[in-house]
Amino acid sequence: MSDYQFWSSRYKQQASWTRQTRNFIINQISLSLQANILEVGCGSSAVLDEFTESGQNTVGVDIDFQILKYSIQNSSKARLINGDGLSLPLKNNFFDLCFCHYLLLWIDDPVRILKEMSRVTKKSGWICCFAEPDYLSRIDHPSPLDQLGQMQNSSLSTQGVNLSTGRKLTYWMMQTGLSNIHWGILGSHQKVENNTTNAASEWETIQRDLEVLYPEEEILKFKEIEYKAQTQGIRILFIPTFYAYAQK
Repeated sequence: MSDYQFWSSRYKQQASWTRQTRNFIINQISLSLQANILEVGCGSSAVLDEFTESGQNTVGVDIDFQILKYSIQNSSKARLINGDGLSLPLKNNFFDLCFCHYLLLWIDDPVRILKEMSRVTKKSGWICCFAEPDYLSRIDHPSPLDQLGQMQNSSLSTQGVNLSTGRKLTYWMMQTGLSNIHWGILGSHQKVENNTTNAASEWETIQRDLEVLYPEEEILKFKEIEYKAQTQGIRILFIPTFYAYAQK
């Protein structure tokens, strides 16, 4: 599987996790059927395509040209632009909704990107951060899988991830000058099941992160422990994932 195939599949999985909360937010802000919608950091358009399929006018911006090319080749119908979210190549006051999804954790200056999102959004339009994790609050059970969580956090930090992004969303929105700010944590209801597809995707993501810092032997040791805990139904992995939305 190529990197773009893997990440496209991963983005679809993440979009499925957040769909219920996303639908709740959209119901709260009451978008028109012909709303202009922008996603910053759209990747393979897993979330953006939901709006496109609903008949709304959709634009996606991403700094990675190849992921946009992959998205177009795999039937995305949104208008996709290769550009930097820190300096959006778009005019002022145009979009009814501007959103991101698992993006700000990778951004050194999240207030700057939120200000750009605000700039291109209409007065009284909405800026939404549909999902941003807070890795510093993660729960990994049973032991020693808590060590695995710490190892993944160390690797993510090395890659440039802000591990406490989730808890900072509302503060960043206030700094941006937004109003009518709402926030919450994605629902944590889970069902114990042996879903091998989801488990394989989750493990491959963890393994890709760990390979940055740790030897293969150590990673494989934890893989065996992880598999055993899952088959016994005692594996708990919970990373609080925040959402926030506000008006310009």
